[in-house]
Amino acid sequence: MAVSSLGEAAIFYFSPMLHKSLLWKIEKKDRYTCYLFGTMHVRDKVAFTQVEKVLNLMKSCTTFKSEIDLEQARESLRISDYQLPDGLRISDLISQSRFDKWDRMMQKAFGLSLSPMDNMLPLIIINRLTESLLDDSNAYPLDVYLWHKAVEARLDRGGLETLEEQISTMRAMEIQEQIRMLKGIIRNVSGFKSSVKGLVEMYRDQDIAGLHKKSRKSLGPFKQTLLKDRNIKMSNRIASHENTPSIFAVGAAHLAGQEGMLNLLKKMDYTLKPM
Repeated sequence: MAVSSLGEAAIFYFSPMLHKSLLWKIEKKDRYTCYLFGTMHVRDKVAFTQVEKVLNLMKSCTTFKSEIDLEQARESLRISDYQLPDGLRISDLISQSRFDKWDRMMQKAFGLSLSPMDNMLPLIIINRLTESLLDDSNAYPLDVYLWHKAVEARLDRGGLETLEEQISTMRAMEIQEQIRMLKGIIRNVSGFKSSVKGLVEMYRDQDIAGLHKKSRKSLGPFKQTLLKDRNIKMSNRIASHENTPSIFAVGAAHLAGQEGMLNLLKKMDYTLKPM
């Protein structure tokens, strides 16, 4: 295991004992100090435990970037971007009896009917199921809330990915694999609820290594597409903004791991310190 020893700022980059922190200072010689913060796209109060730290750091920054430009997303995203292609429906891909059974089970376990979401991508449905298990203490999900605060602070804003890139990534994910993931949740509701609870507890505890490991496992065949490839892209774009004091907000599962953003930035000769 390689260890970087920097006195009081020692960071164990490849160690499973990675510091439990959602917020990291990113520094490089003769460059502006920037910050990387791991978020959750939920309104649950547990997601907001570190928000005051982030808001304070905004005062020393001129730029805020989330995964995508949320203003562009609000203006340009269409409902069809979340739907199955070519007019397909989930009920076209499974038997009617199975569809009806899934509908009943979803209503009983989550209070959500599958019928109105018949034409939605299964991953979008899974996101809805996840959100149904969390409270809605705040008016906005955490990443959206931070965006609004960046607007109030008059920071330059943007995304580490384009909207087109995110949509293309989602569209490239094999539909039958998404169906299998949804099937697994419906067949093991208690396991899914336990998994979501575990993720929330890890986020509360700032256990980014645990979040990465659990998320990577839950993504199955999509971990390359949704984690590794995007980590590389977003880390490179952070590096392209090193001449601007910035704060970057990405999903917390992107931070840790051998192929996580912290390790990728370390390989680019950045010094990272937990805050």
